[in-house]
Amino acid sequence: MTVPAGSHILDILVEGVALWNNGTSATLKIGDATVDDGYYTGVNLKATDLLAGESLSFTAAGGKAGSYIANSQVSPRYSASDRVIAAIVTTVGSVPTTGSTRVLVIWAQSTAAHISYASYVAT
Repeated sequence: MTVPAGSHILDILVEGVALWNNGTSATLKIGDATVDDGYYTGVNLKATDLLAGESLSFTAAGGKAGSYIANSQVSPRYSASDRVIAAIVTTVGSVPTTGSTRVLVIWAQSTAAHISYASYVAT
């Protein structure tokens, strides 16, 4: 998923639609070119971490937060250049025949005409 230059990532939602089957494991990670699991890491798509009807978000990462969201702040939200957010599923064993996970990247972009400036001086 390409997020355009000059945009802020507001959240990345990961929704369990249907559990994955077959094989030993099906594990999801989400990141960018710098850190491939920077947003979410080690999400078990077969059970426990993300059941059907459940979701993960920056504020409710379910213990699966990557290094970008593991602390009390989220970084990097802004980028001056285009960036690709990749959701990568790694399976071990036989190829899954069922399973569905939805990923939604929510971003916003402002233009110079819509940016207002403010300053504050403490006295």
